[in-house]
Amino acid sequence: MTSIGDYAFTSTGLTSFEIPATVTSIGYVAFGYCNNLTSITIPATVTSISASVFNGCDNLANIYVPAKNVASYKSAWSDFGYKDKISVVFDGTSLETLSFPDNVTVNGVKYDRTFTVGKPSTVMLPFSKSVSDISGGTFFTFGGVQKEYDTWVATMNQVTGTIEANTPYLFVPTGHSLTFTGGATLNTTGGVGKETAEAGSHWTFKGTYDYKEWIADGANADEIGRAYGFAGVAKDGINVGDFVKVKSGAKIRPMSAYLLWNDTPNLAPARRMNRGAAADDELPQSITVRQFNANGEVTSIGTLDTTTGEVSFDGWYDMSGRRLDGKPTTKGLYINNGKKIIIK
Repeated sequence: MTSIGDYAFTSTGLTSFEIPATVTSIGYVAFGYCNNLTSITIPATVTSISASVFNGCDNLANIYVPAKNVASYKSAWSDFGYKDKISVVFDGTSLETLSFPDNVTVNGVKYDRTFTVGKPSTVMLPFSKSVSDISGGTFFTFGGVQKEYDTWVATMNQVTGTIEANTPYLFVPTGHSLTFTGGATLNTTGGVGKETAEAGSHWTFKGTYDYKEWIADGANADEIGRAYGFAGVAKDGINVGDFVKVKSGAKIRPMSAYLLWNDTPNLAPARRMNRGAAADDELPQSITVRQFNANGEVTSIGTLDTTTGEVSFDGWYDMSGRRLDGKPTTKGLYINNGKKIIIK
């Protein structure tokens, strides 16, 4: 099907509808007077659509359109009563640069990206949102990577208030999708190259709204061997949740983030300038991860294998993050398979 003709679904009992991606045109009053219709999704393939397509749809609340088309739909429909119903769909597999240089208000948000339960991924969004209006997983701020004796340790701190626009986060999914309640104001200003880092650390967590590729002798060649990325989509032999050291040919999609080692530490007092320093050939093959909840308590400890890319919370750890060979015999508090265990 490449077109939906005039009056095609007029006065029918549709409640929601997702137009197939093969459709390029939608005719006059095609969905008119569908009193039960509350949401509809229009793909990017649609290049011709009647201004009267939703006449009489009094309960229509959300017209979902691709991110790149939001501004044009709001402008084109400013005089037809649909402007305030425009909602956005972000394609998690898209390679197109995401750009909202000016504020654009939408009535709803969809994020079309599939996650694997328990596998950490990265997310950067062009809008702020209370975590109470988000379901599907837990967000963590990046607390830095530090070398503690012979162990490299990364910290993740749970977010309980608001996810801020244009800020990279680690995301641990509890389901396969990330959903949002209510609308948002979109703006990517300040999001290009946005990074978070602990002062004095050599590591930064960088977000991107561009499709990024590392190629020898290319624009990002200087980051090869120093950048580490989580994979949110299985592709080219990389598994969902992989945390891998970047090699030539590696890629990262928009609305994602990656870790980067810097030879020069971030601004900090002199006494901390050399903490965790290492040459490129000494960068870690594995990193211990500590997850902290809102109360500052360690809730899980795992290992990121930067050679295989596997993120594992299996095994026994003491509360300092040291991995144990097996079940401990000494009394105390430990972490086993991502849960706190008391050995008496």
